[in-house]
Amino acid sequence: MRTKLFLVAVVVMVASMLLSACMVPAQPAQTVEVEKTVVVQVTAEPAKNAWGKVLPAGAAPSDQQVLTLPCQEGKDLDVSATFYQSAKSCGAVQLWERLVMLDENNKVVPGVATTWELAPDGLSWTFHLRPDAKWSDGSPLTAGDFEYALKRQLDPKTGSDFTWFYSDIKNAGKVSNGELPPDELGVKAVDDQTLVIETEGKVLYLPQIMAFPSSAPVPRKIVEQVGANWTLDPKTALSNGPWKLEEFSPGKRIVIGPNPNYVGDHVPNIERFTFLPGQGTTDFPAYRAGDVDGLFADQDTTVLSPADYKMVTNDTSLRRELYAYPYMATRYVFFDPTVKPWDNLKVRQAISHAVDRDAMIQVIYSGLGQPAYGMLPPGIPGYPGDALNETQKYDPELAKKLLAEAGYPDGQGFPEVELWYKTYEEALPLSAQMIQAMLKENLNIDIKLRPTEKKVFDTSFAEGQVDFGIQNWEYDYVDPSNFLNVWNPALGRHKDWNNAEFNKLTDEAGGYPDFDKRLQMYTDANRILSEDVGGAFLYHWGHAQMWKPYVQGIPTDAQGNTRVPYYNLGMNDIYVTPH
Repeated sequence: MRTKLFLVAVVVMVASMLLSACMVPAQPAQTVEVEKTVVVQVTAEPAKNAWGKVLPAGAAPSDQQVLTLPCQEGKDLDVSATFYQSAKSCGAVQLWERLVMLDENNKVVPGVATTWELAPDGLSWTFHLRPDAKWSDGSPLTAGDFEYALKRQLDPKTGSDFTWFYSDIKNAGKVSNGELPPDELGVKAVDDQTLVIETEGKVLYLPQIMAFPSSAPVPRKIVEQVGANWTLDPKTALSNGPWKLEEFSPGKRIVIGPNPNYVGDHVPNIERFTFLPGQGTTDFPAYRAGDVDGLFADQDTTVLSPADYKMVTNDTSLRRELYAYPYMATRYVFFDPTVKPWDNLKVRQAISHAVDRDAMIQVIYSGLGQPAYGMLPPGIPGYPGDALNETQKYDPELAKKLLAEAGYPDGQGFPEVELWYKTYEEALPLSAQMIQAMLKENLNIDIKLRPTEKKVFDTSFAEGQVDFGIQNWEYDYVDPSNFLNVWNPALGRHKDWNNAEFNKLTDEAGGYPDFDKRLQMYTDANRILSEDVGGAFLYHWGHAQMWKPYVQGIPTDAQGNTRVPYYNLGMNDIYVTPH
């Protein structure tokens, strides 16, 4: 409690006593004023923000709970329709609360749904929504809004780039391919507060999929009236999270502020965010100039270039504002085994043994990260530790031997190939250049580099035009299925590498009831992927954030990593102190 001290002047009346009869005659009574200090405790109301939440001790007043941050601009904020193309780092993931959310430890916690359960047969999940859920205009939010959002996303007419993520839902593949109408998708609002999601098999991790930002609800009444651009106007961009859209000025700023109709459990401290769209190259200079209050990383962006990271770690002042941590992500080279020379396993093996992963981590990331020999990174259940190192270890002599056995001794006769890579961050060109140099030095083969703008790369890859390139996979939820399903042609984005044993394991493991056996199935699948060189795995990199000293409340997870987990509830914990 806060108290204030007040000095109160108290007038004390002192009357003189009559003297005894033997003394001089009594004098008239006199009044003497005596000032006395009295301490009075008065209780002050604790500081609260716009939602009525009591701010942490030491926090600045509510009108100062504002932050300005950089972001990567997209065409709109509609994460539930075109996730990869949306401005998801510009506040979009904060606007919509999903059925369930993830805390700083990636554990599922209630969102709009207060409870959920798996059916006895394991083929459906039922989510029970809070009855008082509302949109930002005060209208009711119902299970039908979640049903509409998922069916809209899987509808081929929407053109979503994220449909594969929902392949576990019954009929998802057939709906997204246009073989069945969206109404056949296994999602149904039984009533306003009950949503049932049927699955192709037993899917234990479905709640984690429903916690991802792309699983946001959509206001059907608005979308059907306004169309695809409904998120561009604060009047129509209805949200159901703690914040609502206040301004959308393309190329200038996106502002989100308090949603007075939010009734959920995750009330934040920060009242308002101003996001400044850009391409990332000016973010660090803006931070140093004090134009932005923090640099955070979403799943597609490492906010500090390798050169900037090295500079910060050597600066005693800036280093105090740095939050570096291992990241659940894998960078790898992929091949199309249906075309030459990648149809030869020994060629793929030679490439994997010719790359010095330790050197890449040191040169590119100044040691922030670790070499990869398989798809699963540290932090994901089933991470193999050193168990797969031998399958793709750096061994130039072995690489030369394998290439010769494949019919290309000392690189002779090796066909012309292009290594595709995206250009949106500095580490990718550096990775490509190092791979090019290592393959020349260790295998005497010349490869061409094909730098490609991210959107063009993604489109070309989706259309099957890239047979040799660098890709990333960054976690969406903490389960080995999230990384390994990517390589199952029926479940993920890689359609060319096709291993029947791997496919069988990943198909069955998703809903396998015994956790230990399920984990072993994924462990076996990860080994098959590494040994068959579906990808030549490079490294699991780290992320780094920077926050000004007056930004406090940055959460620390169970592994001791302190950072703002942008895609879940991390933004709800931070607050601003006086500065």
